[in-house]
Amino acid sequence: MYSVSLPRTPFKTKSKLAPCQINLPGQIVGHRQPKTTMTTMATHSLFKVSQRAISELLRILHRFILPNGNILPDSFQAAKKLVDEYLIPVEMHDVCPNDHIIFSGVHSSSKHCPECKESRYKAGTDTPAKTFPYIPLIPRLQRWFKMPAIADSLQQHMDIAEQNPVTDIHMSPAWKGLSIKMEFSREMDVA
Repeated sequence: MYSVSLPRTPFKTKSKLAPCQINLPGQIVGHRQPKTTMTTMATHSLFKVSQRAISELLRILHRFILPNGNILPDSFQAAKKLVDEYLIPVEMHDVCPNDHIIFSGVHSSSKHCPECKESRYKAGTDTPAKTFPYIPLIPRLQRWFKMPAIADSLQQHMDIAEQNPVTDIHMSPAWKGLSIKMEFSREMDVA
């Protein structure tokens, strides 16, 4: 890990550069492999960096920056294989080019949309004209409840309900604040 400690008042010191503390990465690279790989893959996704550029970045890290024997992946494909086990599965569904139906269930074998009669596939191919990714709910909930901080916030409403039960909108603190702020004379003025 590289760290630079700068003085609190850089303009009052005589030297232009503050002393640097350099700790070269050794075994710590292995301990940070998943996080580093996921950060690299996030760069690919967030900034639309090409797979080839990510592969080249990983190759440069291996060849010139990281010490010999590090276990960081050296290509995009190796990184993707490592990250795949942490990802929630995504189901791709074919849809009507005009967004009328999803070609699944009853329509899974249909070749044309029953609404607009558009073809499911691009002309002369078996490639779908339009698809959309679907992330199933159950794996998402399972992932959220595995993280303690998120699980606590998802269940926080139970604690609040026990402390201050609200059975009607007019009993809620938000409504009381709204009625004071908006100067409603009666509860029936708004709802």
